[in-house]
Amino acid sequence: LTYYFHLNMTISFIDCNSIERERLKASLNDVFNINYVGSRIDDIPLDTEFLLFLAENDFFINRRNIDFLSDNVNRDLKIVVMDRTPSLRRCVQAINLGIKGYLTTSFSLRTISLVFKSVAQHRLFIEPSVVSILLDRLAEYAEYLEGLTFGNPLTDEEAAVLDLMLEGQTAREIAPRFNKSRRAIDSIKREILAKTGAKDNMGLVFYRVF
Repeated sequence: LTYYFHLNMTISFIDCNSIERERLKASLNDVFNINYVGSRIDDIPLDTEFLLFLAENDFFINRRNIDFLSDNVNRDLKIVVMDRTPSLRRCVQAINLGIKGYLTTSFSLRTISLVFKSVAQHRLFIEPSVVSILLDRLAEYAEYLEGLTFGNPLTDEEAAVLDLMLEGQTAREIAPRFNKSRRAIDSIKREILAKTGAKDNMGLVFYRVF
């Protein structure tokens, strides 16, 4: 089943590779209203609703790119990155910058319309192959996940203590924040471990993530 249809969206493409740029334009010309294809972010028209940014290796350390993304996410330009050197770290960086879609260059262009439909509805889209990498990584930590329990929620105080623990603070450092003794904080930490089923701080990290 192929999802391939025209979307009434005004989109720009940024790619420093002119050959790839034209290939992308030819592939998607029947799907979107394309108003700019080029390599200069300063030339993107103001009426652009969506931006597909093909990211090179230095994309997330280029200050100009980061400033541009931050400024334009704030004005509700919906940005999707297609990453030429994908990784979980770069995916997280993209999300932290407010990017709404993260793809790799192996993603099928014939289904990209689904990505932009999702982004248009303010939903985050991460390419399934990237999610699979994350799940594979999590499998390496199965021993920390197996014993976790979520049926006995933490109190507000316990959750606040847990956050400080995960920041690396000791019971001695945490105690003054709650006007309690170090021994009282140790007791709260034991209660947190009992409620969550975590064996140690690594298990608590996964508990907090999920």
